[in-house]
Amino acid sequence: MKENERLKTVEPSAEPTNEPSADLSFPRETVEIFLAGEEKLMQTERMIFDLHTTGKSTKEIMAEMNITENTLKVHNKNIYGKLGVSSRKEFVKIYAYISTGE
Repeated sequence: MKENERLKTVEPSAEPTNEPSADLSFPRETVEIFLAGEEKLMQTERMIFDLHTTGKSTKEIMAEMNITENTLKVHNKNIYGKLGVSSRKEFVKIYAYISTGE
């Protein structure tokens, strides 16, 4: 649980707001991979995806889904792989960029 506590203190400052900065852009290929991957998410992955996009913390997601930290890590790894991202920070940035209409 120490990792969750660390993430809880790091996440708010590490994650961008829903409004990306003006210089934030991604190659079309990155956006296409993300959108294609989003369609491939399984039901549980989609639920976790949605919780991430609403700004829920790791601890909140674990509680809401009633899963352990290791289970969430496995789901996150699968989600990130399908979306073509390597971290939650990258996931949130690309999602914010796409949701604002590119």
